[in-house]
Amino acid sequence: MPSDTTRTILVTGASSGFGALIARALARAGHTVYAKSGRRPPATRPPWTT
Repeated sequence: MPSDTTRTILVTGASSGFGALIARALARAGHTVYAKSGRRPPATRPPWTT
């Protein structure tokens, strides 16, 4: 739906799937998008454990 109004939008679950698709689509449409993800980066092993 074309509009001259841009909005600021928070998208949760934006690390993958529908959340990521929605965040990208809204940004391409010219909106300001803040994307939130609940995922944390994988833990890394300390170098002294190898």
